[in-house]
Amino acid sequence: MNLSDNNGSGVDRIEQEAAEWLSRIDDGLSGEEQDAYVEWLAEDERHRKAMSLMQWGWGELDRLAGLQTSQQAAVNPALLAPVSSSSGQPRWYRRKPGLFAGIGMAAAILLCVAGGVFFGSDRAGHLEFEPAYELMTRLVNRQLEDGSVVELNRGASIRTDFTREKRLVFLEGGEANFIVAKDPGRPFVVSVGGVEVRAVGTIFNVKYIGKTVDVIVTEGKVQVEHHAGWLVEQSPVQAPMPLLTAGQQATIQIESNRPVVTLQTLEKEDLEDKLKWQPRLLKFDAAPLSDIIRGFNRHNQIQVELGDPELGEIVLTSAFWSDNVEGFVRLMENNFGMQIIWVDRHRIRLVNDRGEGSSL
Repeated sequence: MNLSDNNGSGVDRIEQEAAEWLSRIDDGLSGEEQDAYVEWLAEDERHRKAMSLMQWGWGELDRLAGLQTSQQAAVNPALLAPVSSSSGQPRWYRRKPGLFAGIGMAAAILLCVAGGVFFGSDRAGHLEFEPAYELMTRLVNRQLEDGSVVELNRGASIRTDFTREKRLVFLEGGEANFIVAKDPGRPFVVSVGGVEVRAVGTIFNVKYIGKTVDVIVTEGKVQVEHHAGWLVEQSPVQAPMPLLTAGQQATIQIESNRPVVTLQTLEKEDLEDKLKWQPRLLKFDAAPLSDIIRGFNRHNQIQVELGDPELGEIVLTSAFWSDNVEGFVRLMENNFGMQIIWVDRHRIRLVNDRGEGSSL
């Protein structure tokens, strides 16, 4: 696409294309459309200016920040590989800022939240440790054939067996959150470690690690069943157990034929803490960067820290998905002149462009 002419018709065409992109974004972009949109922005500075003039400002950010790619792409280690800085310390590869110059802030954040622009880099240095890139991949959100949605934590895997009589999901390991489509005629059952979690229409979280199954209900009711019954406080209880309701948790030790189960009602803070891995849109209105990082760290195993306390006083309005680690740190680097330094496998440090606060 060549829009390099300077006449009025060229400007009109750019404005028309910008309007068309706005309309398509409002309807929702596929992964391929997002790639095409990013390429269109990069072609000509006037494209970026046109989008800014079309009120791509902070008032639109909440709507735009929700866009995600259609596929959950893994983090590109070549992109994120550290290279040697002038001071000899490893840091993130810093992409050329020219592409982002002139892009409205809302557009810049959309690029980060929606997947961003990928550039290759040559590794010119190394670290003594391997950064935990696996903890930076976006979490998988999978829609099942009945319309139910499963959110998979990193490392979790499922398989399904749906029939006319029953919707059966096997959680083979890890943690998953289930948002069940209502279908009273077909029970929705999660089978895990010999335990069955049965629901009709509800939201619940199941975690299967080692010899323990944890079930937490956040909406509706579920029935937890086992063919040999249970031991509750050392007293045999035949299946089925009482229904679990919103805010309740069942912890099941499955080492024997008759598992031991512990029931409890969670306080709001405890419930939020146990489910903090689940992706959610984090919104901040004129908040200091220190508060934004605190909210970000609450939902991620990769932790961000500030190398310069003054950076924490920067006031920002932003919105991003809690599991988009890569997008968050790119935003800090590309739009606020910060450097990203790996401190250890699970920790990165933000320092200003002059490298202040970068000493380990």
